[in-house]
Amino acid sequence: MKLVFLINFISCLFSVCLTVRNVRLVDHRSYLISLIQKTMNRVEEAGWSNLKIHDIAVDMNESIFGVQYTGHLDFKNGFVVSVQSMAIVEHTIQQMWMTIGENTTSAQPQATMTMNNVLIGFDVTARVNEEDHYFTGVILYPTIQIQFLIPKNLYTGEITARVVATAISHNNRLQMLPYNHISRTIPYFFTWNSIADSVTEWSDHVFAPIAQDIARHELAFPTICYNCAVVA
Repeated sequence: MKLVFLINFISCLFSVCLTVRNVRLVDHRSYLISLIQKTMNRVEEAGWSNLKIHDIAVDMNESIFGVQYTGHLDFKNGFVVSVQSMAIVEHTIQQMWMTIGENTTSAQPQATMTMNNVLIGFDVTARVNEEDHYFTGVILYPTIQIQFLIPKNLYTGEITARVVATAISHNNRLQMLPYNHISRTIPYFFTWNSIADSVTEWSDHVFAPIAQDIARHELAFPTICYNCAVVA
């Protein structure tokens, strides 16, 4: 009897291992595309200008074009002026399975979205050689990449959303208006990645709450299929 029980236990254990190895989420791709589209539609409807940029302060003490500039720059009231388009990076659409603690598993669909040609504007105050000068500055970022991760605790059923800023590309300089001998120097003092903390804040405090609300109340989480063929 003990031998039979042991054989049954080993067989059962082996069967469970096979089941876990072949478990899949059904059509996680369509789920992710729909969730990201709905999230960004809400953001766009609220207005891109609600994506704010933290104030940036820069000291000036350099010689440019043979002229000494000493003073201070303030980039204030920054916000997203426009976004030309958005797209999901196809090869980033994935499903991850993770163990949480001893007895709990999490299923996590995830994908990365790019915001293309993101135009950001600032009010710029330049205090140069004890005089204040006022300008408008804009800079175009070719892409800003945002990763969406939607884990579901398979024990409690709780669905959460994590959104992470992963990359900012740049190849453009800050453009200034009006153009004069002072404004032409300002782009030399602007650091392109000074917006990184602001983009992280969009991810944490704008995109993630919207994505979580949609994941919990609008879209059904992908169903789980056991012993399924691996499908993209």
